[in-house]
Amino acid sequence: MFFSLKLLLGKHVNTYTFTKGLAEILALQETKGLPFSIIRPSGVCPSIVEPKVGWVDSYTALVPFIDTIQAGIFRSGIIGRKNISDVVPVDMVSNLTIAVSWKVANDGAQNNDAPSIYHSSSATSNPIVFEEMFRLTIENAKIYPPSYIAWMPQIRYHETKLADNIDRFFTGYLFVNVMDFMLVMFGGKPKAAKSLDRIMKMYDVLNFAHTQPVNVISNNYKKLMNLMNEYDQKEFYFDPSTIKWPEYNKNMLFGIRKYIWKESGNPQDSFIGKKKLRIIKAVSFLLNVLALGGAAYGFKKGGECLLSKL
Repeated sequence: MFFSLKLLLGKHVNTYTFTKGLAEILALQETKGLPFSIIRPSGVCPSIVEPKVGWVDSYTALVPFIDTIQAGIFRSGIIGRKNISDVVPVDMVSNLTIAVSWKVANDGAQNNDAPSIYHSSSATSNPIVFEEMFRLTIENAKIYPPSYIAWMPQIRYHETKLADNIDRFFTGYLFVNVMDFMLVMFGGKPKAAKSLDRIMKMYDVLNFAHTQPVNVISNNYKKLMNLMNEYDQKEFYFDPSTIKWPEYNKNMLFGIRKYIWKESGNPQDSFIGKKKLRIIKAVSFLLNVLALGGAAYGFKKGGECLLSKL
């Protein structure tokens, strides 16, 4: 059977949002007379408190972008820098799920034809734009560089696919293949190109989210909080307005290193990354000097050639 995926998806941006919508429709049809609510989390990221600060077990949502930016591998993209980076810690999603279950159990099957929908989202209560999230990532990565840092962390924002593809080729694919070649020469295992290829596949899938504004209204969680006593609000915290983004970003970086790459995750153990970063800065400075010298030499020779013809 042949069909158009674009036609099948309709208004949905990808198969992920399509299947989520399909699941909600199925749930609404099959839960008549049952106590039921819907929880819609945004981009789920490392924990803010539990089970451990920065805990993460999946390389999805914003995690691979944060990780490859801190490593200096992901360096450019078609990203709306002023668009909201709608992320929420995984433990807040879990706590909201528990709280909603408690409310549904108390309410029973009331108003089942129109179940309550709870958005676990930071977009309206505590928004942070991509530009600020990535700025914090780069700032923290330069202070506490990871041991696997490949180049100076930075990010360039493009508005056209052509500009992004050119930038990605020279500072992305070409660069990581040279890095892998150097690793093989010194007896290491090539992994930079594989990491970039993985992030690029995810980038293409999530490109819509990076370039489009977020429209999420998440006020139901506030009503739910008002029904809870003070102890339960602290024990089952899910209010995204309490997130302190600079601190959370730093903990997210170390959480990725510890729980994804099995490093210590301790800021005091950044000496390997700092040593690599000093070497990278020296090499970068040397390359810039050589590039400027080459450009100056080319202008000089071009000028001499032009004068000789006059």
